[in-house]
Order: sequence, then C-alpha cells, then structure tokens
Amino acid sequence: MKDLDEFSRLFEASSRLQSAATALVKLHGGQALDADDRENLGWAGTFLSAVSSTTSPPGASGRGGDLSVNVTYVRPSFYSALQSVEPHLKDEDVTAETDLTSFLSTTYQFLESSSASSGSNFSRGYKMAKLLLEELSKALLLRISDNHAPLTLNDSSFLVPS
Repeated sequence: MKDLDEFSRLFEASSRLQSAATALVKLHGGQALDADDRENLGWAGTFLSAVSSTTSPPGASGRGGDLSVNVTYVRPSFYSALQSVEPHLKDEDVTAETDLTSFLSTTYQFLESSSASSGSNFSRGYKMAKLLLEELSKALLLRISDNHAPLTLNDSSFLVPS
C-alpha cells in the first residue's frame, strides 16, 4: 500500500505543477487568476525550492510544500526536467551555474509571490518557468509508470489469485 500512497502523491504533485504552468499562461496573457491558480503557483514555488538543492538552504530536504512527497525522491525527476529544458535555457543566455541558480531562485520567488498577487511581472523567464513546470510534471508521471503503477483495470497488478 505504501507504493500506492507514493504514486498518488506523485500524481498530485504532477497535477499541481501542470496547473501552475497553466496559471502562468493565464498570468502572462493578462487574465485574472482564481484562488486555485494562486494556490498552485505558490505551492509550485515552495515545492520546487524544496526540491532544488541549488537554492535550498542546508537541511531543507524532506517534504515539499504542503504535500507529503519526499523531495529527495523527486530530485532525480527535477534534474531530468532541467536537462530537458537546457537547450531553451541556453537560448535565454542561462549558461553558467550562477545564471541557473539565479534563474531558479527568481522563478521560485516569482511563483511564491504570484500566489499572493496576480499583478506580478516575470515576462523574460515566464516561458522557461512554464516549460520547467511542464517537464517536471511529465517526469513525475513517467516515474510513476516506470515504477509499474497500475495504469488500467486490466493491469495484472489488480489480479488477485483465487
């Protein structure tokens, strides 16, 4: 049952990250954010800050946001997402480690501040932040499927010997 609990937490994290990416699109387009959008943006900022060992204070490893996903378990998916967006980061002149750390810190702060106000401005990094959220969301879903989570009712993990 522990695995099923972890899968549900990973799925929730993936869903909230994708919702935060969608909220960024709204925000960039000048649309008003509702309470759920702001909550997901704030959660994503807190969660990513906890997952990222480049911007987290020492000892921040543990649980991310108000969700009980173990951030140490999620960290490989985070780095996979960073690798996926690396070519886009280079296009935005984020090439050195200090540039990346600065971008990540700014992104987390923006996400967290967007949960309080819908008038935040982050036009330069919005596309990269959105892409990072989407890639991490996808990486978490892949992590679930790679761990053989039951994906359909026909999956053999639902069969009980008689």
